[in-house]
Amino acid sequence: METKFSSKPNFWQVLQSVLGALFGVQSSKVRERDFMAGRSWWVYLGLGILVVILLILLLIGIAKWILWQAGGQVLAGGQVINFC
Repeated sequence: METKFSSKPNFWQVLQSVLGALFGVQSSKVRERDFMAGRSWWVYLGLGILVVILLILLLIGIAKWILWQAGGQVLAGGQVINFC
């Protein structure tokens, strides 16, 4: 059974595809839509890089917040001083 996709995926569908690829969970229907719908691969690559950068910044922020809650002061270089 062949499925035709008439329109390009919108931003939220591309984001869903990028997140699915990042976590390794994606249906074959969505994967087929991504390859058949005519969106440039640059869109997926660019959004994927942006999502990875945001994930890294989120993890750094969480780590700094945990250290701050523990009583340390986090400097720009990642050094912790006055840790009690």
